[in-house]
Parts: sequence; C-alpha cells; structure tokens
Amino acid sequence: MSQVRFVLGRVIGCCFWGLLCQSIAVAQLVENPCTVRLTPDQEVHLSQSPIRASVQVRNERFMFMVDTGASMNVIDDDHFRVLKKYGSKIKLESPNSRKTVPTGTLDDVTAGGIKVAESPVAVVDLDQLSSVLGHKVDGVLGLPFVLKYGLGFDSRKQVFYSGPRGSTQFQKAVPLRLQDDSLVIDSVELAGTNPVSFEIDTGMNSALSIRKELFDSLLEKDLILAVRSVPFVAMGGVVSGRHGVLRDAKFLGYTMKDIPISESKDSRNAVGLGLLHRFDWFIDGNGPTISVTPNADFDLPFKRDQSGLSLLLKDKKIHVGLVRVDSPGDRAGIKAGDILSKVDGQEVEQAWDVLYRLRDLFSTQSTSGIVLEFVRSGSPIHATLSW
Repeated sequence: MSQVRFVLGRVIGCCFWGLLCQSIAVAQLVENPCTVRLTPDQEVHLSQSPIRASVQVRNERFMFMVDTGASMNVIDDDHFRVLKKYGSKIKLESPNSRKTVPTGTLDDVTAGGIKVAESPVAVVDLDQLSSVLGHKVDGVLGLPFVLKYGLGFDSRKQVFYSGPRGSTQFQKAVPLRLQDDSLVIDSVELAGTNPVSFEIDTGMNSALSIRKELFDSLLEKDLILAVRSVPFVAMGGVVSGRHGVLRDAKFLGYTMKDIPISESKDSRNAVGLGLLHRFDWFIDGNGPTISVTPNADFDLPFKRDQSGLSLLLKDKKIHVGLVRVDSPGDRAGIKAGDILSKVDGQEVEQAWDVLYRLRDLFSTQSTSGIVLEFVRSGSPIHATLSW
C-alpha cells in the first residue's frame, strides 16, 4: 500500500491549535449537542466542533470524527477485534515523524442508517487526540467516506448530514479538486492578494490556517492585525504559535472581514469549521463540488476566546490544559492542571459538551467577571476572569 499523509499528526495538530488559539470560531452553540442526519429519517448526536458521528461496526457502537483532512479512515488501536482483516502495514507521515502502523479492513459498518462499504482503515492510538478534544474518539471517517457519501451542514436545523442532500437549494456550487489525498479549493483571495489554494479540513475547528511564508508575506503588508506569538504554559512545558486577525478574505466569492488566522503547523493552507459554519454547505464527492449559501451567522463578528485557557476532559474531570501567558486566565492565577468545579457558583457537569459551552462563554465581547472555582492539589481555588 502506498504512503499516505495522515491522519494522526494532522488531526491532532489542527484540532489542538483550533482549540487553543484566539479563535473559537464555531457556529452558534446550543444547549443540546448538534445532531448529524445521515439519512432523512435517522439522526445521531454530534458536537459541532469537531463533527462527531455515532458509528456501528458489527454490533458495537463507537463515536467517530468526520474529517476531510484525514486521507483515510482510522480506528483506535483499542478496537482491533472489530476488524475483518488485520495484519498489513502502511506508512503514515505526520509533520514531525514517519511511522509504520497496522491497517485492517472494516466491514458491516453502519453510520446513522448508511450502510458503509467495506473499507481499509489505519489502526492508530487516538488517546492523544481524545485528550486534546476532551472526549473519547474511537475513530475517524476520513476523506474516502466524504467523497462517497457527501457531507453537509444545515444551520437552521443545526445538523450535519451525509447521504442525499434532498431538496436543499444553494446559491452557488464551486468545483473542488483532489490533490495529494486532500480536497482543495482554488482562488481564495486573502486581503486582495493573488488567489491562493486551500484545503478544506472539517477536522480543524479554527477559521483559517496558512503556511509560514504566506503568514510572513501578509504580515509584512500589514494585512494581518493584532498578531501575537502566543506562549502557553502547559502541563508538559511551554508551546507557542502565531495568531492574528486577517483584514478580509474572499471565499467562494463571498467577502468576510476580521477573520481569525493562524500559522500552520504542517506547511499547508486550510479552511476549517470556523469559516465553513458561516454557510449552509454540502460537499458532493461526485465532481467534487461544494455548494454554499451564507447563513444567519455570516455577518456576525468572529468569536475569539478571551480567557487564554484551554480546557480538556480527562478522567471524567475538566482540567486546565494550557494557560496563555499574560491572559485573563493567567492574571487570575489559574494554573495548568487545575480542575474546574464551579462557574459563577454553579456546579459544573463533568461532560465533554460543557467544554463547548464554556468556550462560548469565554468568547463574549466583554465581562465584568466570571467567577470560577478550581481544585488544586485537593484544595479549592477561586479565580475571577475579566476583560
């Protein structure tokens, strides 16, 4: 089997920075998880960021991501027993390493009523990805799934869906192309510069991520504002990355302003859910094409997390994973490793969907004070966030 880029390095990298950076640019969060409708009469629960779908393999049910940035389907290495065949090897390339991992073949797979054709799958340890996202990820439905069954988002019903798109009408259909196991859209204009090609990556939560040399070029022309090389104090040390606000961009012929943008960690340009959620959209693998209509969120300001905190769900507790230096969280005395117990005096449910509601709370334009209570080394710690 030929070499493929992956999956693990790309998914972890994209989701990691999408969760940490200034921009938590997702569609309007709702009290209940969003759902994904894979056939007109069946729905399964799924969070908005990233896209999660309930998948049944034989008689066992798992939670998978749906990610166009993954060049093949993936299953966590805890689930060898569900593979029809197992024993071949494949080389996976991530930004920082190359490794040979086992592959298998999944059969008897149902994703929300769609009987998925037998397909090869890479067997990868997804514990790190689960830790970054704050909930268990059993596998990834990658680009092969999307090309075969399609993938769309309906903002009015707050659902993702695959399968036939029904009678949905869109304002515009734009051709995509396949390049190196990626879905690519051409002619994206960044602040009036020459058109640039971007990969569509539904596994990336942020709006835009661009190569270092392109980031440098736009920065030199004063087209990226409020740039920060953001250091985060993490449980495992200090990490950093450049983030800013792009003056404007023309995507699929539609102009948007003040878009959160970050420097890519894997030398590619990518469009993520933070920008895609401004549209109702459907990716059709036949062509392929993407059809879009701007939705009610299109003209709203992009949300940016003001807190400087990255939260994750670990061992059924919400932990502070990272604290941005000199952020409201840092100034409030919050430390990496603190365990969140209360928000404004209310007990916090230790569940993954709470993470997204907290990120929405932390993305308000201003606040006079959000009172948080943590547990640190067994003792309660109080902190007030304000900006």
